[in-house]
Amino acid sequence: MIPPIEFSLRLEAPQLLDTIGVEMISRSGAGDAAAALLMVPGATLQDGKYAVIRGLPDRYVATLLDGIRLPSADPNKRAVKLDQFPSAVIQGI
Repeated sequence: MIPPIEFSLRLEAPQLLDTIGVEMISRSGAGDAAAALLMVPGATLQDGKYAVIRGLPDRYVATLLDGIRLPSADPNKRAVKLDQFPSAVIQGI
């Protein structure tokens, strides 16, 4: 069962922000960041590895690690392959 979202906190935030924590990721059984991302409302995957947020293509999605933007391993894309990050090292999405 998914815990309730704190709507009061979302209403007071300067931007819309949906996240999931390490506890929910571990309970879900997600094997990598791509699988964990599917639990976030409005998030889907392109080609099973690139994030699509609220319908915006992967080229408009920034992937950050500790606040620093990650570069893409693919020279033809700006997006990061999320399936290369195991869920054991993820604290939240």
